Amino acid sequence: MAELSAAALAYVRFVLAQTHMSPTALAKKAKISSTTLTRALNDPKHKFALSTKTLEKIATATGIDPAGFMRADDSVALNAAPLRAGTFDEKKWEGGALSGLIPGTMIAGGIMADYWHEFSILDISQTSPLDVRSTRFDPKDCFGLIVHDDSADIYVQEGEYLYCIRTSACSAEFLSKMRHRLAIVERRSKDGFKYELTARMITSVNGGWLVHFVSRNKKLRTRDAIHIRDLNGPELRIIGLVDWILRNPDKQINALT
Repeated sequence: MAELSAAALAYVRFVLAQTHMSPTALAKKAKISSTTLTRALNDPKHKFALSTKTLEKIATATGIDPAGFMRADDSVALNAAPLRAGTFDEKKWEGGALSGLIPGTMIAGGIMADYWHEFSILDISQTSPLDVRSTRFDPKDCFGLIVHDDSADIYVQEGEYLYCIRTSACSAEFLSKMRHRLAIVERRSKDGFKYELTARMITSVNGGWLVHFVSRNKKLRTRDAIHIRDLNGPELRIIGLVDWILRNPDKQINALT
């Protein structure tokens, strides 16, 4: 599960965006002290973190359920929380209401080395979903990412799209037999309030995995790899495996077999 403080902040930011309210106005509506919100929003490391009771008051006042945010265990799940709860602004989508569903695979963000994001909800109206569906996995276990830099250009190029499957949806047997696979790696800052997403090659070895980092000359070397045993570590986690690379994003793909 994502740290309560990071998930709570993402929830509050989403509520503010959805209601078009200021933190002070939201606090008044939820009958809480305005400083309770402003302190947390201005300084996430403040010793007075947002409490479960505060979130319940905001949910009661706005009708926006925080449960999906609190259950999210990584940045992709957090970004998808409003969709899963059906609490996004459907009017922003061309074609009208979507009955709480998206027509395809959600673009859950982008990969870029050394770029650290705050935990907040993406404006999904800015990116059309991929018209891609898997016949092998549940839609909730699939997500898309845009490649924003050349940090992994030995495998993928800037501007391409990655169609990914959550590692949690893969069987333990499949993961244990996996030799090499391009994966989505999420790193957390030590304070837990920011994250980085990158595409890295991982190799199964010695009961764990080597996460390879590309050197400047674009060749893989053993010393450029980190050996991990837990796919869901506190500061580095492998949240998905790249199933397809969309080399030509303008060309719609209707189904994967």
